Amino acid sequence: GERQQEFLTDCAEYLGEWLTVQEINTGMQLVGRFTVPRSDKEFCKRAARHQVDVTPLSSHYRHSAPEQGVIMGYTGVSTKERRQGLDRLRTTFRER
Repeated sequence: GERQQEFLTDCAEYLGEWLTVQEINTGMQLVGRFTVPRSDKEFCKRAARHQVDVTPLSSHYRHSAPEQGVIMGYTGVSTKERRQGLDRLRTTFRER
């Protein structure tokens, strides 16, 4: 829907250097795969220190080699809150 498109656009603008973002058909979350190798579990811990709650993509793999990235939700937040969260994620990436 429209909110998902807005989130995809914002993700590309704020995080395109570090993440390749893909929509999920459920429409409530997006998957961001890292463009360079890094531990998604460690990244999620660092993001939490910036008050951003993202889930490690690797934790959803059971029977194959895990991909590294994050699962991001965007429902229940305003455009302003969403962009603040993306800005905090950008700060997290820049810390490396």
